[in-house]
Amino acid sequence: MLWIIYTKSHLKVATYSPALMSKAASDNEIENKVFYSEFFSIVVNKGKEVLYYQNEEIKTLPDVAFFRCYNFMVMEYLTKRGVKLVNSYEGMKKVRDKFETHKAVDKLKISQPVTILSSYPDFELLKEKLTLPFVMKDNSGAGGKGVYLINNEQEMMNVLNENKRVKFIFQKYVSFSKERDVRLYVVGDRVVGGVIRKATKDDFRSNISLGGVSEKFLPSKELKMSALKVAEALDLKICSVDFLFNDNEFTFCEANGNAAFSAFFAQGYNMQKIFMEYIKSEFFKKN
Repeated sequence: MLWIIYTKSHLKVATYSPALMSKAASDNEIENKVFYSEFFSIVVNKGKEVLYYQNEEIKTLPDVAFFRCYNFMVMEYLTKRGVKLVNSYEGMKKVRDKFETHKAVDKLKISQPVTILSSYPDFELLKEKLTLPFVMKDNSGAGGKGVYLINNEQEMMNVLNENKRVKFIFQKYVSFSKERDVRLYVVGDRVVGGVIRKATKDDFRSNISLGGVSEKFLPSKELKMSALKVAEALDLKICSVDFLFNDNEFTFCEANGNAAFSAFFAQGYNMQKIFMEYIKSEFFKKN
């Protein structure tokens, strides 16, 4: 049995349709059931943990759970009980933390922007290490949200004052890549494809969710290897790896264990089918 776990927000996005994902699983002869993250609860009583979905106790766990969201409570619960996850609990925790991601990638000696984590940022230090303008990111943000281009100290303070509970990282701005980036999608031990994402308005971010457009991109062997190394270092089996243009090379931007794939869908990639073919081959092999 395969659990496919979404958030309720996906119901409104045709590309990521839970129904399409479930159909792709069924087409691959995988028994499956769709769950929505918001309806899970864990009851702790007398030394025992019990998982509930809505108001019903879950008595039978799946063989595999495929998360199209981040729910660490449920991921940890399932992992402790021997359920195989796509992606792993530890991998999803690491990739959700951008600073931890950059620390892992730094060990690979793959080019990436200088990155600083600070709870109480010193503008003079940031200006010295990153130069102006620099990028300020929500350390756990996604979809291009919580990303700012900072030109002066007042702009930084405005962002901090408006987001007092947000942990930020600060990065060198790769101006050569303004309004565009490259996204590769890793599934298992291969890169299934790549796209260039481009902004369609005056915005340094190129996310499709913010109105960007995509075109197919054929990555070099070297760039594919970099993406696979990143995925392996983060313990991710299904993920996106984003790179920025930087003169004559690419520089790592970020990874996502629950990445959107509308840009790939628009270029003819049937991502649900690709995901389920991998999950079947990896976890539901017939003897």
